[in-house]
Amino acid sequence: MTSRTGADRAGRDMGETQAGKSDGAGVAGPLGGGPVPVLGARAPAAPDPAASGREAEPPARRAQAERRRESDRRMLRAAIQLIARNGARGASLAQIGVAAGYSRGLPAERFGTKLALLGAVMDASLAWFDRYLESRLAGKSGLAALRARVLSHGEGVRDSSEAAICLYQLMVDASGPEPELAPRVTLLHATYREGFLRHLAEAEAAGELRPGVDLERTAGVLLSIIHGLCLQYLGTGRTGMLPEDAMDACDRVIRDVAADPSAF
Repeated sequence: MTSRTGADRAGRDMGETQAGKSDGAGVAGPLGGGPVPVLGARAPAAPDPAASGREAEPPARRAQAERRRESDRRMLRAAIQLIARNGARGASLAQIGVAAGYSRGLPAERFGTKLALLGAVMDASLAWFDRYLESRLAGKSGLAALRARVLSHGEGVRDSSEAAICLYQLMVDASGPEPELAPRVTLLHATYREGFLRHLAEAEAAGELRPGVDLERTAGVLLSIIHGLCLQYLGTGRTGMLPEDAMDACDRVIRDVAADPSAF
């Protein structure tokens, strides 16, 4: 993996989730407690000091907003379950509404199109993984952070297999029956890839890599290994060994590029 090329770092413009960050002690599933990420939403702005004297939001309005958030969560949970079992083609907006305990028309009223709902499912899954990953990367950089990220991918699939099946099903569907998802899947891959590139660049700056390592190629190989293992283990339903096997496979790549291979 020599002859390093100039890396155009994949920009991340996924829109930050409004869900609060977890302390990592035990992150709930993709649609556990907290608001559902809104497609393309940005993090809320800092409170306006001038607003402190304004009249508080009426309780009825707060209750209505909470009911809306809860119905969004339930519909996205239902979508994840149906997609994991039947693929995107087997999860119509009407089916999702009924499975969530609402009317057949509510998903269309709330999300507009099926594509928008599928995008919201992907956003929710990514937001959950971001929270899951945050504490596992705390205080780490370079190759230590890279290995923690690999382990987190495996643990995330093992610990939230239904959401993982849904996400990987959407990735597969994007190249077949749901081609409209392809730009979102491409952006998702770029987001994951950027994380690996960042840690490899940190490792290079810290002298943890041997000279001439191609960071772009190494990040791509690592991500391909992880995605391939995740698909394989999800397909068999035996994800218990996934984190350990993902670490073992990726450590083989890390030993090839590390300045001190004996450390891995």
